[in-house]
Amino acid sequence: MTRRRRIIGLIATMATAMSMVPLMALPAGAISGPEVVATGLNSPYKLTQGPDGAIYVAEAGTGGATCAEIMGPEGEEVEACAGNTGSVTRIADGAQTRPVTGLASVQLGEEPIGPTAVDFGPSGDMHVLIGLGGNSASRDAFGNQQFGTLLRITGGSPQVVADLVAFEESEDPDAGLPGTEGPDSNPFGLAFDGVDALVADAGGNSLVRVQPDGTMTLVAVFPPTFVDPPPFLPIPGQMPMQSVPTAVEVADGSILVSNLTGFPFPVGGAAVYELDGGVPTVLHGGFTNIIDIAVAEDGTIYVLELATNSLLAGPLARLVEIRTDGTQKTLLYGDQLPVPGGITVADDGMLYISVCTLCGPGEGMVWRFDPSQAADAATAAACAPADVPASGFADIASSVHHREAIECAAWWGIVNGYSPTTFGPGDPVTREQVASMLVRSLYATGLALVQGAADAFTDDNDSVHEADINVLASMGVILGRGEGIFDPKAPVTRAEMASLVARTYGVIVDAGLAAAPNAFSDDDGSVHEADIDSVAAAGWIRGIGGGLYDPSGSTTRAQ
Repeated sequence: MTRRRRIIGLIATMATAMSMVPLMALPAGAISGPEVVATGLNSPYKLTQGPDGAIYVAEAGTGGATCAEIMGPEGEEVEACAGNTGSVTRIADGAQTRPVTGLASVQLGEEPIGPTAVDFGPSGDMHVLIGLGGNSASRDAFGNQQFGTLLRITGGSPQVVADLVAFEESEDPDAGLPGTEGPDSNPFGLAFDGVDALVADAGGNSLVRVQPDGTMTLVAVFPPTFVDPPPFLPIPGQMPMQSVPTAVEVADGSILVSNLTGFPFPVGGAAVYELDGGVPTVLHGGFTNIIDIAVAEDGTIYVLELATNSLLAGPLARLVEIRTDGTQKTLLYGDQLPVPGGITVADDGMLYISVCTLCGPGEGMVWRFDPSQAADAATAAACAPADVPASGFADIASSVHHREAIECAAWWGIVNGYSPTTFGPGDPVTREQVASMLVRSLYATGLALVQGAADAFTDDNDSVHEADINVLASMGVILGRGEGIFDPKAPVTRAEMASLVARTYGVIVDAGLAAAPNAFSDDDGSVHEADIDSVAAAGWIRGIGGGLYDPSGSTTRAQ
């Protein structure tokens, strides 16, 4: 596809971004978003692709009917109802089955505890990790010795390979470190290095190697760090924060481990670590509350965050792609990713993500997501995701409707940030700023523009955008306010933006958009109504819902 053709798609993207309807409400075919491939799951967590090519997901279950009052994590009494409702679901060829059922599960308050991860050993045997979050006394209270163990599934029957609780109580690797309070085991992440199993123990802050005969050895300890206490906890100085490792991956001979962090869950406190001689070193930092990671064949790392604004602020999940050059791109964010529990990369590059992990019994799902496809059809015409590097703007992750367009336009050199890391997506865009954006768009198509265009307005003489304003005025793209006035610092309204995009498109293709029926009820009488209708008919704008466009509303930098 030529650059000219692709930039026409970008102009469409600029108009499409003006839509303020929810992302999932766009017309069919416009979005390459997650596809549901499994439903009815009970608290699904980690996933893997099996040797048969199917996707397997560990389900923590729904507890059971044997209930008892036990001591909760905050020292309070909590009802725990245990049973054998943990399972593993297999997903293949559009169908789902549960080849493994009857595994330990307990409902502890609102939190299900049971199978947390599934993977396959070198011999092809399925292995399932069962969580806990306590010690042997906690396990005895639940009445099932599967908790806190690694199981091998042979002929459909589970056999305990390794007792991580016993290892934690015997070794207690983080004993004596600040903030630790005795043995605590919660096996949560599982991967094989070709022979042995590697288990990330979120309770013990450790990585444990399990040999095929069940022998366990310590690989690494993840020590606490000191952080500022939250505002509501008035204690002097800093406080220790547990690491809480949540996932382990083996990639190109390296062992990678992610962490959730413990209380107070500070923003930017989590990381992806690489083990160097058993010592964890930060490979990629600045994350918050990582629940899982996955590594693609080409070395791309996918980071799944349970919360980006701290667990204290509530779950606001995010899926981040870390490319081999170290750049990062947010792929899914917030409401696009409801309570995720795990992620894996299949051999074909597709991502499988478990979601609604804590939504309730039978409400869990597995999604399939293609990271190589753009989320918006117009953006895809101008910017293939594989071509576009991360912009570096740290403040666009929450701009779920516009993030892709911002990175696309930045790649083409059409928009600039306030700094290499700040874009200011919610700020209003001014008339002079839009003029430069549109001129850069036209230059990107290869069009020959007027050089040294005559001065068109009297009130933009001190603007760095004056030359671009004059160029657009010479082509009739911008008309001003009358009497030689452009009003460069004024915000661009949504009505004005529709006309600017329509005229710019007309310059590129040397033809205007066709007249179209009335699209919105709140722009009657506007001098921009015809352009709004034509651009709406082209599918580039969709209003704010209820047949309204909000023509007088300001246009943000993201839009």
